[in-house]
Amino acid sequence: MSKIKIGMEKVVISKCGAHKGKIIHDDLYGGILYTFDGKNETVLITLDSCGFIMDAIDTVKAEINRATGIRKENIFTQSSHTHADIVFNPKKLGLALSKAVISAKKNAKAAVLGFSRGAVTKKYCVNRRVKIKGVGALTMTYNMRTKPDIKTGKVDVYGQVYDFIRYGISLYSPKYKLAGAFADAMTVDISKKQATLLKNLPKKIYLSKNIDPNMDIIYFKGGDKKPIGAIVRIACHPVIFHKSGSTQISADYPGVLTRELSKLIKAPVIFVNGPCGDVKPVYFESGPKETERFGKDLAGEAKKLLKKMSFTPLKRVTFLRETHKYKPWPEFKNLKEADVNEAFEAAHKAIAAPFDPKKVRELIDKGMRLWGGEAFTNKSKNFKLPICLLGLNDIALISLPGEIVTKIPLSIYKAFKGKKIVIGALGDGVDTALYVPTKDEFKYGGYEASTCGLVKGSGEKMIEISKKLLKRFFNEQRRKVARI
Repeated sequence: MSKIKIGMEKVVISKCGAHKGKIIHDDLYGGILYTFDGKNETVLITLDSCGFIMDAIDTVKAEINRATGIRKENIFTQSSHTHADIVFNPKKLGLALSKAVISAKKNAKAAVLGFSRGAVTKKYCVNRRVKIKGVGALTMTYNMRTKPDIKTGKVDVYGQVYDFIRYGISLYSPKYKLAGAFADAMTVDISKKQATLLKNLPKKIYLSKNIDPNMDIIYFKGGDKKPIGAIVRIACHPVIFHKSGSTQISADYPGVLTRELSKLIKAPVIFVNGPCGDVKPVYFESGPKETERFGKDLAGEAKKLLKKMSFTPLKRVTFLRETHKYKPWPEFKNLKEADVNEAFEAAHKAIAAPFDPKKVRELIDKGMRLWGGEAFTNKSKNFKLPICLLGLNDIALISLPGEIVTKIPLSIYKAFKGKKIVIGALGDGVDTALYVPTKDEFKYGGYEASTCGLVKGSGEKMIEISKKLLKRFFNEQRRKVARI
């Protein structure tokens, strides 16, 4: 009889911190996947949160270790990245999660495992970076002046690109609305570079489908065929509720997706967000109504995948972890608030007269980099960030720190074609790493490259570490199969 056991649990974490005047629209949850291989215990924690720095995560793990005895090194987290969360108190959060871990452990049992994958998200998500010759990369963070087509998944962003070239509007500013709202305060004249760029601009500019297209579901049932719980993963920014997030608390679309699937299987369903650093949802407007529609549509796709699923006994659980040092941007050393303000003021002055859009983009990028780097002020030491692998039979679930861009998972998939690899981002230390692009993206600039917390090459480093862990996992699997 197998000694391997699985337990799952969910707990409300909406009251584990400060609301700052917000009201709860829907609860935030912490999800638990507890595994025991006969010798070692491992815990995956999923959190309806935007993200945490390593110090906060270490506090959470210390509380769980104190309550359960499970080694901190065997606990890893995944944030959903909802932009409508609360300011968490790590100690309170750790106490709430400890109770859930104890419950999951108590109810853990032998299990059968099902896995299903479908390339369904290209209808629901787009890559939000658009590269304009003579300008560089512009990131379509918000939904202003865009034309989304829900049926086809296409998003025309001509309006936003025009606004930047014509008016120099920071597309990342929460104040960004329509160009007309800014026109009176800006120069009527334009430079030759602006005129040429506008003349050559296509009348339709569609965001690309260069994304991680997969929806993955890992489903556990007991020997009695009663559901234990499931994991659902896609790669997409949870920003649909965002506009309402200033006054309300919400798990965004992952909350709707997991709620609907939990009702279906009558067991906990937890959400792992994939590498969504440059990926946004296709939606009409911010708010609860659209959040509900998007989450339910995804749940409909997940239900189709569940119907295709077959189950096998869970005979193998593996946990691998490597922690490496990463260097922060040199500009972050001795950074002052005045440096940030100066960078943005330079961009503001530049657009007061006819300007070069590329230079303005570079000035805004610098301001964004320094703004993102304020959390690193006077911290010149290297950061230690983990990459974890949880193996379940022949499935490898990888957890990467930071907001990972699409090229990173695609590179990993390419190296292991045909393998069941489930890549999660926003893992331990997401708010320490911030965005993690590949080297080639820095020459284009844009939000993801400018708000990267780590030096160039960190993305490639994570790819190589992931490949090393995956190679070890699949080699061990091959040897075990050969022995059988």
